Amino acid sequence: MLVESLYEPFVFINKVTVNDAEGSVIATYVEGAKFMATKKPDRSLDTAVKNVGQKNVAVPSWQIAVPATVRLNHGDIIKHIESGQIYRVTGNDFKAAKIATYQFNVATVEEWELPNE
Repeated sequence: MLVESLYEPFVFINKVTVNDAEGSVIATYVEGAKFMATKKPDRSLDTAVKNVGQKNVAVPSWQIAVPATVRLNHGDIIKHIESGQIYRVTGNDFKAAKIATYQFNVATVEEWELPNE
């Protein structure tokens, strides 16, 4: 299928809490399941603007389309394997109509950075 030819590899990033050597609990991030997806700029909404420090910063948003067997939930963290870019799912996913020939889910994501904890 044409859409499948546009697929690129992604991976879920899972937050895991562990004990450090000093007895504290810290969060670490590990790669989880891999999946294929397409990514395109989200033109349905204006670019989100966030206040970072004293500045307003534009945060580009994207639409990610995945096979129907993959579910992206609000707050999930994913990584584009080839570029290493991290994304956080910000929008509820959209499912293709059951009668559609190609079954897929679409979610809105924004570029994100893993926190240094």
